[in-house]
Amino acid sequence: MKRNTCLLPFAASLLLACTGTGAQTLDAQRPAMRMAIDNAERGQFDAAASASLRSHPLYGWLEYSALRPGIDTVDTPQALDFLKRYQGQAVADAFRAVWLPALARRQDWPALLANWQPSNDPGLQCAELNARLATGKADAKWTGDAQALWRGSGKSLPDACDPVFAALADRGGLTPALRWERIDAAADAQQPGVMRAAARGLPAAELAQANAYAAFVDKPDARAL
Repeated sequence: MKRNTCLLPFAASLLLACTGTGAQTLDAQRPAMRMAIDNAERGQFDAAASASLRSHPLYGWLEYSALRPGIDTVDTPQALDFLKRYQGQAVADAFRAVWLPALARRQDWPALLANWQPSNDPGLQCAELNARLATGKADAKWTGDAQALWRGSGKSLPDACDPVFAALADRGGLTPALRWERIDAAADAQQPGVMRAAARGLPAAELAQANAYAAFVDKPDARAL
């Protein structure tokens, strides 16, 4: 499990912001907090042993580290309790970013939509689009949001986006013009595989042209330069 590397800089900033006895207490607790977080990330969180750390400003990150390894089994009431207690804090955003994909994996679409907040993460965006699709909310706004995601990058997108784009294509929302937008963006990003994937669904003549374009990006012909 990748460690949340923002913890130590955040801890340092907290310590610098404190003065007197409070700062001394935080400094004394820092090794214990670091060890507790390390243990939690390995699935060895000991709530009783960590009781003395409850008043520490990083205790929320300790809880997050304890919940993350088993995020697929965290139930909704437990998750909502965490989000409520740390509302407005960075740790709540970090938790939501791993909990929402877990809801998507178990297809708990109503819970995902109820707890959705706007995100720039393509994987989360596709999870939310899948949730709307599965709950009968694939309206004109859904189409526009899916098209914006399609044209927003020339790089490969998470697997969660595949059903979104398949549904978009089935609804006539992936026009040849939109396909070429992504093909051109992928060419700029040197992503021939993405170019070929975006070209599927083009008329035969355009498909051949797009595949030739992708082949050139993959292995440029010096004679064409």
